[in-house]
Amino acid sequence: MAVYDLNVRDYWRIITKRKVIVIFTFFAMSIFSFVSSTLTRPTPIYRTSATIKFEQAQPFFQQGYFSQQGSMSNLDTQAAVIKSYFIMELVAKKLKLIPEGESAEAIRNNSKYIDIILDLKSKIDTQQDGMSNLIEVSATSTDPVFAKNLANAVVQAYKDQHAQEVNRKAIGEKKFIENQRAVLQENLHRAEEAVRDFRERNQRLVADPNASALLARQDSLRELYEQKKTVLLRELSVLKALQDVKNKPLTSERLFYYEGMSGAYKALADQLVQLLLQRDMLLVNYTDKFPQVLEIKNHISEVVQAMKVQLTSWTGILLEDIETLQKKINEHEALIRQAPEIGLEMVRLERDRGIALEVYTLIEKRYQEALIAEVQQIDEVQIVKPALEQRIPVNPVKVGANVSLGMIMGLVLGVVFAFLIETFDTSIGAVEEIEEFLGTRVLGIIPFLKFEDVRDSMTGLLGDTGEMDEKTIRRHFQLISHYMPTSTLAENYRALRTNFNFLMGEKNAKVVVITSTYQGEGKTSVAMNLAIATAQLGHTVLLIDGDLRRPVLAKAFGLESVPGFTDVILGNYAWQEVVRTMSDMMMGDMGVDDATRTPGLENLSIITSGSRADNPAELIGAKMVGEIMSAMRDAYDVIIIDVPPVLAATDATVWSSRADVAMLVYQVGQVARGALRRAKAQLDHVKAEMLGIVLNGMKVELSPDFTKRDKYNYYYGYSDKRMKQSVLARIKVFLQERMPDRVVLLWDRFQKKRSGNDHE
Repeated sequence: MAVYDLNVRDYWRIITKRKVIVIFTFFAMSIFSFVSSTLTRPTPIYRTSATIKFEQAQPFFQQGYFSQQGSMSNLDTQAAVIKSYFIMELVAKKLKLIPEGESAEAIRNNSKYIDIILDLKSKIDTQQDGMSNLIEVSATSTDPVFAKNLANAVVQAYKDQHAQEVNRKAIGEKKFIENQRAVLQENLHRAEEAVRDFRERNQRLVADPNASALLARQDSLRELYEQKKTVLLRELSVLKALQDVKNKPLTSERLFYYEGMSGAYKALADQLVQLLLQRDMLLVNYTDKFPQVLEIKNHISEVVQAMKVQLTSWTGILLEDIETLQKKINEHEALIRQAPEIGLEMVRLERDRGIALEVYTLIEKRYQEALIAEVQQIDEVQIVKPALEQRIPVNPVKVGANVSLGMIMGLVLGVVFAFLIETFDTSIGAVEEIEEFLGTRVLGIIPFLKFEDVRDSMTGLLGDTGEMDEKTIRRHFQLISHYMPTSTLAENYRALRTNFNFLMGEKNAKVVVITSTYQGEGKTSVAMNLAIATAQLGHTVLLIDGDLRRPVLAKAFGLESVPGFTDVILGNYAWQEVVRTMSDMMMGDMGVDDATRTPGLENLSIITSGSRADNPAELIGAKMVGEIMSAMRDAYDVIIIDVPPVLAATDATVWSSRADVAMLVYQVGQVARGALRRAKAQLDHVKAEMLGIVLNGMKVELSPDFTKRDKYNYYYGYSDKRMKQSVLARIKVFLQERMPDRVVLLWDRFQKKRSGNDHE
């Protein structure tokens, strides 16, 4: 088995052979890259960003017992608020896209305004800067100035709205404290007046110390009782608020926090507030059936259920504590009843005054803190970096880079396609490749020539072929060594004859079979022209039509096929009686003129196939055939047998066993190398000695070992003249069809004069 090692020369040969594919792919990809980059050039998009810093501010008045809920939410919530519908509505008004005087209700009923707000929202993106408390607000637009103004308008609107919301709560808290302060001040005044009046009425009486201790203990128990009861009421109110939290929007009146709540509950409450805020923002643009809204509602249900479980647990514990405190208070009241009545009354009054003073002192402190906070103006949002105008779009189109990449891809794909096509092309083209693959020599190369080219050449060499029928022209084409001895094909057949005669003499062989792998590879044409070329040297040649299935020789030489070789095998004729010579050709379709056109046919004898046989392989294998072949060897110098293709029938292998050597004709570029190998292997199995292989139909682009045939035309000096005569003959036909007889006569004179000049 032959081993192939591709080198640089082989790679270059493949690229050169498939250069059309490479060049086409290269230019196609280059043009496609340029056109696609130009036509699909997107609209430039500009992106700019502003950065805000969010810091939690905890005012004094929001601490302690009166604090309800902090104003701070996590950064994710704030990032969502920045992109909320309400902020975008304010931004649209700032950018003059919506009239500033329009109410929220009018805007939400106007589809045009809603589209503007949603468009602005789609152009805004928020992102936390790492683990810091910075939020980057990005704006995208086809106008760089608008992108800058949009980003700055968003951060400014969010900053103003957030500050307004936070300070609005502070102002409301201050008003509440003012009202409570007045009430508590009046309560303290009444308590002090009650103590003063009681002392004036009972100046001589002294309160019992034991009673005072009991009353103090009772007061502490009652205070603890009230605290527990307050927490219980708060928990119950929160439980009530959680009952329908899924169906109502989040407002400042609906609170889920209370004094003394656990850390786990506070985390759940924070999560609930965030989920409610997200749900309310989605409900601005979507309905309750929107998948994301349903998902958030399910999550809200889970958080609410967890909060209810914790509240229920704490409520049970508080109820037990309140019941225990109530029992202790009842026990102390029973003890107090035994104390002197005046002492107890004095202790009660003092206690009421102390409580009133303590509460008033606390509310006064909160009031002063509220005054400071009102002046302070809480501001949790700071603009760290404003948005700047960007000149470079985020989607630049690099036509040059795309075209360069397309050229590179085109070149690579062209080479890949070339090698891919070469891989699927299982034929063999190079001479050394065939010799290495089959382990035999190449005897000759027959170039590819179109039938139309031969017909034009005949017009130049033989004169007007207008009266020739298609059958006659094809006979000239098949027997080109006889009819056109100065043609390229004839020269190649003579080169084949030279190698053939040398090797036949070297091997002392006389009988050769010429076969091929498949039908239509030109084995018969090679056999006929090789026989004619050999006969032209003066050798006596016998050409036998051994293809008993599809005989061709008789038709090509214009002979009758019967009687022939099968009639000899069947014993109907002696082999000498069926031999056809030049006289038979002259009497046949060829005629005297064609038979005597070129010397050499007098040395050629032909045996046709004969009568049609149903078992040609058995006839060829008969013992009589060997005896006939022995007699023929003594009568002729060379015997050439045209046999069927190897893979089509077994006749070729049987004939090969009768002959001295065998020649294989290979149609270049048409037959797969695997089939060619099988044909050679079958000949080897019958121990047929291979004289060599003939490459038929060789095209210039199929092999670097075969050059253009024009060099032979120059050597024989007929190409230019032939072409001129062909063109002139066509002009004459044109004139004969369309011009008067006088013009044709003048043309004939011009032609004769020109022929005389050419002859000189």
